[in-house]
Amino acid sequence: MKKLFLIFALMFTFTVISIAQNVTLYGQDGQEYFKYTTDVTVTDATPVWYLIKTTTDWPTTQHIIVDFDSVSGNHTAMALLLYGRNFDDGAWTAISSTIVDGGVNSAIDITLTNTTETRWRQFKLLLTGTGTGVSTIDKVEFLMLKPD
Repeated sequence: MKKLFLIFALMFTFTVISIAQNVTLYGQDGQEYFKYTTDVTVTDATPVWYLIKTTTDWPTTQHIIVDFDSVSGNHTAMALLLYGRNFDDGAWTAISSTIVDGGVNSAIDITLTNTTETRWRQFKLLLTGTGTGVSTIDKVEFLMLKPD
């Protein structure tokens, strides 16, 4: 039974825990790519954050893509912010951010690339909208790249 459980656990590349609008992704040793498919909504009053915990022991750059499925109302802007820290009780440090201004629609993917190598082991992606719209996220992709 223990072997069956171990095999079952190894079949998954990461575990997802979802609470309200917040999601935590746990990486396995050496995992550098995370893809999370969802139908979470972002409004001006309910920001969404994704916490990614890795076991990375080397400096990386980060690349994030957020794909929207549908948008209703009037989201005048959408912000994506990337934070990093090394320990659960450590303070978050801002790494990078981007804003899509002038209206958000389902054809827009928000892309954020941090080209400065960092050694953070935990990352927080924060999405927040302005205006009176409701945007539904289809998927979030997070990639860590090792230096050449």
